[in-house]
Formats: sequence, C-alpha cells, structure tokens
Amino acid sequence: MMKTTLKFLTYVMMAFALVFTSCDGEDGMDGAEGPQGEQGISGQDGMDGQDGVDGEDGNANVIASPWTPTEFSTTASTLTFFDIEDPQITPEIADGAAFYAYGRSGAAVLSIPLVFSNRSYYFGVFPDDNNFRFIAASVDGATPFIFGDVLEVRYVIIPQASRMSIDYTNYEEVKRAYNLKD
Repeated sequence: MMKTTLKFLTYVMMAFALVFTSCDGEDGMDGAEGPQGEQGISGQDGMDGQDGVDGEDGNANVIASPWTPTEFSTTASTLTFFDIEDPQITPEIADGAAFYAYGRSGAAVLSIPLVFSNRSYYFGVFPDDNNFRFIAASVDGATPFIFGDVLEVRYVIIPQASRMSIDYTNYEEVKRAYNLKD
C-alpha cells in the first residue's frame, strides 16, 4: 500500500514539474490587422441603411395579471371567493390556453391550487364573463376559517402555441421564461 502511494505521489510531482518547466516561452508578435468588412443592411425594412426601432420586450402573447390583494371574506366561513374581471379573458383566448395561478404568503410565492392545514385555495376561469375567480374553502366543508394565508394573487394565461417545457408550478421559472415583471 505504501509503495503504491509513493509511486502515485511521484507521478503527480513529475506531472507538476513538467507543466511548470514547459511554460517558459516568449509571446510571439501579433499578426497584421485585416481589412474592414462591408457594412451590413439594417433598418426596419432592411433597405434604408438606418438603424431599426427597438421593439417592446415580448412574452409570447402571455396574459399576466398584476399582483392583486385578495378579497376573501374577513369573517370565518367554509367557502369564499372573489372575481377579477379582465376583458382579455375571452372564449377565443381560453380555447386551448393553459391557466396558472400563484399566491403570495409573506415572501413566498406558491402555486395555486394549494392546501394549508384544512384550507384550500383554487381557481376557476369564466371566459364568457371575462372573469378569473379565486376560491378558498375548508377541505372538510364544515370547519369555518378566516382565509388569510394568501395575501395577494396573480394569474398567468398561456396560449397553446406559447407553451414551453418548464415547471409551471415554479413561479420564478415561469417569470423568467416569459419575461414577466412583478
């Protein structure tokens, strides 16, 4: 065992010595600078030689609501809900789209639907009424609660053509992928 270890250390030291002694050359001279290349075509129509106008940051036709304070009942109940009306939520948009909702609880952003000790939070979409509904209910349907776990909510609607292979339950990943601003 000792011979093997000594043999290994000898090889390692020889490798270091080889590396350090082989790096003793001088820098060569830089080559001559090549000719200037031809100016490329630019501009909105590609013909006028002028720089084009920068477009807005895109998010692949994604509809995202702002963070909205919850409006759940402030008295203990087994079921409470509130709607966010959005004229962008139409039957045409909803057809084939994916709907995601997120809630803030302190600094944490959680994917909805979610359950906190016998309290559940979920959502419904009503495109004929242009509404996104947030719902809070007791899991057993009998125990009344004040639903104060989720303080703000946000929804994201992603048309079928804009879907990516990401974890949509991870708000930070969705935010990065679709360039969403908080």
